[in-house]
Amino acid sequence: TGISGRPASLRRAHRSMALRELFIRDGISRTALTKELGLSQMATTRFIRDLIDAGLVREAGEASRDKGPGRKQTLLKLREDGLYTAGIVLTAYATEVSIVSLNLEIVGHKRVRVTDISDAEGTIQELALALLGLIDEKNIPRSRISGVSLAVSANVEPGTGVIFGQNYIGWNKADLQTPLEKMLELPVIVENIVNARALAETLTGSAKGQKDVVILNIATTIGAAIIQQGHLVRGQKFRAGRIGHFKSRKTKLTCSCGRNDCLNCNVTGWSLLNRFKLIDDIYNPAHVVRYARLVEEMLTGSKETKKFDRAFREAGSALGASIRLIDQLIEPESILLTGSVARLPYYRDGIFSTFEMKNEDDRELSAKIRMGTVSAVRSSAVPALLAFV
Repeated sequence: TGISGRPASLRRAHRSMALRELFIRDGISRTALTKELGLSQMATTRFIRDLIDAGLVREAGEASRDKGPGRKQTLLKLREDGLYTAGIVLTAYATEVSIVSLNLEIVGHKRVRVTDISDAEGTIQELALALLGLIDEKNIPRSRISGVSLAVSANVEPGTGVIFGQNYIGWNKADLQTPLEKMLELPVIVENIVNARALAETLTGSAKGQKDVVILNIATTIGAAIIQQGHLVRGQKFRAGRIGHFKSRKTKLTCSCGRNDCLNCNVTGWSLLNRFKLIDDIYNPAHVVRYARLVEEMLTGSKETKKFDRAFREAGSALGASIRLIDQLIEPESILLTGSVARLPYYRDGIFSTFEMKNEDDRELSAKIRMGTVSAVRSSAVPALLAFV
């Protein structure tokens, strides 16, 4: 974990563990926290005093306890105004900035219309200026903002903030972290948007407190995030989760991987756009913003016709077979669906139609699948919350 074992390092680690526990439980007594973390009462008293002095934790009434003798326990809670983090969403669907409190409540939010999303340098500058303006507008002292996280639709090299791969926004090997830190004068972490959503869901969403979770984000294309034993699975080259290239049914489409039989060609917004004759047969990374706009228009403007219903059910059904394989391989506690396409009931109906409910394994799998509940805006701030608080 990088903890040196020195008293200061251990106390810092204990404070971090306590803050996470306070967040997940929305309040806990000192005694219960001591037991949960496996520490001594003296150690807990010390680092809780640190957190109270720093304005991050407050005493909030009495905790409920089991019947029996003994003193009533004081409930400890996070101070919502004790510290803030900022989030930036950078995808083909949205460019927006936000400020959230310590309990992830949004205290400020602004959508940003960037001039040209294919221009990495210009886009980062516009987003940074928008965030600085939001901080001033909300009159939040810069010293109370712990850091900023940028959630982006691209593969990210952890620690450096360098994104790579041209199949998303069209950028390749762009350093987003360094220029943001210079402009904002705050620490910055860059994370893949699906990974950010996974972290958010395990912290405060549909998989709260769970340590083994898979997120499937279905929008223009499909991607996944995997959390095992509480840690993100990134892969050797930081590209884990590319399920869009799983083998599926043959089509007339050509994916960015060069094949015509992957999930991207069968279960995604891009494949449905082609089915409704709105785009050509070959995926073009340069058109990703156009694809996103057309997907949103398709989802909000289409009427509930039998043709529309059937297309989305068939796409969901094609995904259902792969979900079963994912479950057999990883065996997570939950499989969460996020993204614009996954919001449609017909699509989810198609997924569940592939499971044989007389089969015990399929019944268990069906119970694991649910919708994610944390918005992209709130999710974008979570990596900074975990990294800098």
